[in-house]
Amino acid sequence: SKNDALFIAVGVSKGKILDIPGIELEGVYSALEWLREVNLSEFENVPNVGERAMVVGGGFTSMDVDMCMNRLEVKNFVVYRGTRGTSSVKKEEWDHIA
Repeated sequence: SKNDALFIAVGVSKGKILDIPGIELEGVYSALEWLREVNLSEFENVPNVGERAMVVGGGFTSMDVDMCMNRLEVKNFVVYRGTRGTSSVKKEEWDHIA
């Protein structure tokens, strides 16, 4: 399926950029930059991500992006290379995206 935006959510205090083709394309955002815009604008002036998005990461930042997208009614899914057991996120938070 085609997505309108891709979020890389792999950082804590400083966002990390993956070394993958297409990272510079329109619609690809650093999770921390996007979250900052969402929170500073109180959900009023958020970069348009379209109707569907993919969040890459399995930590607290990716869960924050997922929850904010849910509030904005953006259909999204989280892609994580590990398992719930290897993630720093609590089971209860994973259950919100299931």
